[in-house]
Amino acid sequence: MSKAHKITSLITFVCFLVLSFASAQQNSANASSNNGLSAQDRQFLEHMAKDSQGEVQLARMVQAKTNDPHVKEFTQRMIDDHTALDQQIRQVMSKHGMSMPAPMTVEQQQLQKKLQGLSGQQLDRAFMEAQVKGHEEDVQKVSPEAQRDSQLLPKDPAVAELAKEAKPVLQEHLQLARQVASQVGANTNAQSAEAR
Repeated sequence: MSKAHKITSLITFVCFLVLSFASAQQNSANASSNNGLSAQDRQFLEHMAKDSQGEVQLARMVQAKTNDPHVKEFTQRMIDDHTALDQQIRQVMSKHGMSMPAPMTVEQQQLQKKLQGLSGQQLDRAFMEAQVKGHEEDVQKVSPEAQRDSQLLPKDPAVAELAKEAKPVLQEHLQLARQVASQVGANTNAQSAEAR
């Protein structure tokens, strides 16, 4: 995988995180912190860092348990892209005197618990269903309509650039997730409670 491809993937993921944390960001959009970032940008970076690190942990766990070559390839892609994203997030956070938070969102912790008890096709299907659902939500949140109407987009230029570059990567992750989900027989129309 080329370096440009990895960077593109990482940036897309960042866009998702910015908009997925919208309600919390809305409450603190005008607040500012001691490090020059608005509270909204701080929350976005912290959520993005948790989510991206959680993606790596979930992908590693599933990769170790699955026997399906398509799922293994997908999980490796998630590991590669989100590891690179983590480095970019870490740089922006460090620039503003922030440190990386503990990994995993609450949703990811719930998904991890569920996946730990599964194996074989059940594992593959549950993981891929969650990946499709999560990436559909992420792509929707970074759509032009959401961006046009949102006051929740990052204000800091470095944070905003991460978010902007994340969209094509999210779209690619969604396409790959749908493809692999189809290959393993996952129900991608299910409205499961698990998110990425």
